[in-house]
Amino acid sequence: MRKLFQNKVTIILLIIALVVLLAACNQNQGASEQAGEQIKDASEWKKQEIILKNGVPYAMDEQGDSTKLGEAIQPPDEWKDQDLGGRNDASTLNGKPDVQGELVSPTDGWLVLTYTRGDTYVYKSADGGNTWAETNTPDLLYVPDIVGFINKDCLIIAEKLFVGVPVYITRDGGESWEQIEMPDEKAEVKKIEVTDELITMTVEKDAEIWVMKSSDLGESWSTVQSLQ
Repeated sequence: MRKLFQNKVTIILLIIALVVLLAACNQNQGASEQAGEQIKDASEWKKQEIILKNGVPYAMDEQGDSTKLGEAIQPPDEWKDQDLGGRNDASTLNGKPDVQGELVSPTDGWLVLTYTRGDTYVYKSADGGNTWAETNTPDLLYVPDIVGFINKDCLIIAEKLFVGVPVYITRDGGESWEQIEMPDEKAEVKKIEVTDELITMTVEKDAEIWVMKSSDLGESWSTVQSLQ
C-alpha cells in the first residue's frame, strides 16, 4: 500500500514537472516569435506611410497593403471649445483630413493633419504608431504643402503659396517652431530629402531654383542657386 502511494506521488510530481517544462518552452517560443517580428518591423519601417481610416492609424507599405497600428486617435484639445460639426462632442478624430505621416524610426513617427477649413494639427508617436499625442503647431498662414520628416525631434512644414510661403522647423519635438529664412519670400519648397544627418531642400520661384542644405538640423543653411 505504501509503495503504491509512493508511485502515485512520483507520477504526480512527474506530471507537474512536465507541465512546467512545456509552459517554459511555449514562453520561450513566444518570446522568439515576438523578437522576430520586432526585427522584421525594424528592417521595414522606412517603407511605411502612416494613414488614417476613420481616425484609426494604419501603416501602408509600397504595395498599398495596410496594417492597423492602434486605436482611434484622440481629437485636438481645441475641439473641446468648437461647436462645429459636433467637434466638442468628438471622442476621436473624425472627418477626412489631408494626412501626411511617416515613421522616422522603428518607434517614432509624425502626423500632420489638415482639415478643409485649413485647421492643421501635429501629432507624435513614440511606440511605433500605436498611440499618438498632439504637440504644438506652427503659426501657419495657409495650409501645409511639403512636410520633411527628419527625426523624432525635428520636422519641417512648408506652406503653399498664399501670403508668402513660410517654412517652419521644430527641433524639440514640436514644443517650439521657427521660420527658416528663404532665398526669396515667394520661393516654394518643392522637395525635402534627408540623407544621414544632411537635410536638402529644393526651392523654386518661377524659373529660379535654389538648393538649400543643412547638416545641423536647420540651425544653419548653405544656399546655392541652380540653373534649370
